[in-house]
Amino acid sequence: MNFGVIGLGKITTTFVKEFEHIAGSKVIIAGSRNDDKAKEFCAAYNVDAYGTYDDVIEHAEVDAIYIGTPHNSHFEIAKKALEAGKHVLCEKSITTDANQYKQLRDLALSKNKMLMDAMWTYFLPATVKAKSWVDQGLIGQVKYVNIDFAFPAAKDFEGRLYNPQLAGGALLDIGVYVIYNTYLYLGQDFKGMHCSAEFSPTGVDESLAISFDYGDAKANLYCSVTHRAVSTAYIYGTLGYITIPLFWKTKSALRYDSQDDLIESYDDGRICHGFEYEIKHFIDCVESGLAESAILTHQLTNKVMETMDDVRTKIGLVFPFD
Repeated sequence: MNFGVIGLGKITTTFVKEFEHIAGSKVIIAGSRNDDKAKEFCAAYNVDAYGTYDDVIEHAEVDAIYIGTPHNSHFEIAKKALEAGKHVLCEKSITTDANQYKQLRDLALSKNKMLMDAMWTYFLPATVKAKSWVDQGLIGQVKYVNIDFAFPAAKDFEGRLYNPQLAGGALLDIGVYVIYNTYLYLGQDFKGMHCSAEFSPTGVDESLAISFDYGDAKANLYCSVTHRAVSTAYIYGTLGYITIPLFWKTKSALRYDSQDDLIESYDDGRICHGFEYEIKHFIDCVESGLAESAILTHQLTNKVMETMDDVRTKIGLVFPFD
């Protein structure tokens, strides 16, 4: 299966390098607005060709497009790719709001093309293992989830994270991780939500706290681009609990009983970065003739986007293009 990639930043570099571990598929063209950057990229990562975004989308031998550009551009690029008959794997957050996502979803279904949000954490072996422990009832009924994700980003007010024109801020960049992973263990049917945020001088959220009330369970989530946090997921049940260190890119998961004794630990021992599992799942879906992942369903992604819309409303986060 042949991929074209659009946007040649750090995350796309990671994506392309994972094809060393994926047999039968490759990246054949890279798209950038900067020819020199594209030329360097292709030479470094053994990609045959480069060109504009449209060159990638219109390439006759490309089956699927990976989009690694800033959030504000995802919708238009994905729309063009789907209209051109390409499958689309788009970095999260897949769009800036739920309405945009619904348009892409409907277009993908009408074209019978695969569209998936690139929530790679769901496919990591340690995440799969932790989810299986929960599903088997090994920690009993889940009562509380606590997840944080925070790192100190450079305060470049023109850069991706701080620029409102690029849909910057903590929510769309890393808040999407904590929301998706809460839904993995507690489901989507919370009864209430409370949010609070701190804003940068540019008007984007740089720190954000979210709490979900499920009635018989609770979740507390936090994300920030101003400081470091342990970025661990804790899933607490009536019979024990699970910790997932560096949950968003995790290699391990640990299960404890209610007396704090370690019962089981898992380490995947991988040498790849971890995008490999997501990419293989996407390829399997396409080769099986599917237009939707059974794991990252359209319904799930739509719920995440709707939740982030609600968070934005509650904290007053508005982008110039809204």
